Amino acid sequence: MFEIAKADFDSGISEHLAEHDRENLIDLYSERREELPQLNRYSYILCIIAFSEYKLHQFAEGTSALKNTSIKLSDINGRGIRRTRIFLEKVIGINVNNIKEWDFIASLTTVRNFIAHNYGLLNSDDEKRKKVEQFFQNNPEFGSIKNSKIAFSDQFITTSSKIINSFFKSLYTEFETWVSSDQDLQA
Repeated sequence: MFEIAKADFDSGISEHLAEHDRENLIDLYSERREELPQLNRYSYILCIIAFSEYKLHQFAEGTSALKNTSIKLSDINGRGIRRTRIFLEKVIGINVNNIKEWDFIASLTTVRNFIAHNYGLLNSDDEKRKKVEQFFQNNPEFGSIKNSKIAFSDQFITTSSKIINSFFKSLYTEFETWVSSDQDLQA
């Protein structure tokens, strides 16, 4: 009798759990279907900005060694690409104003910071949030802000990769111009 009652109880629980699990799995799948592509795009921006900053840092140190400057990149106030820009302009003498992608990279760095530190949530009402909002208003093809959270578009990775490649090509072009015009390097 006990075995029959137990089996009856177990089958009722199993049916209830199976239905409950099915609903949870559908909800979980729906959430993940939306979140995983964004997570991939978030990972991309973290990696590509870190890589770009690293390469810019190497470039600045390389040009410093080439020109044999007494001022080093680490002597410049600031961080990341902003510091590198100041260094390349003021110390090295490379005209980075001709690099139209520079502002895009700087804006993308601000977006990256919200992803790294707030998981894409724009929960403050400060100047940095306004910069992120402005970035998406100026570049709607990259995504938008939904429910105070950064939401990248499907083409974000390919389009931003092209712009970053173009940025480094432009930087190299400016470097070649600088080398050919710098009298100290010609001697």
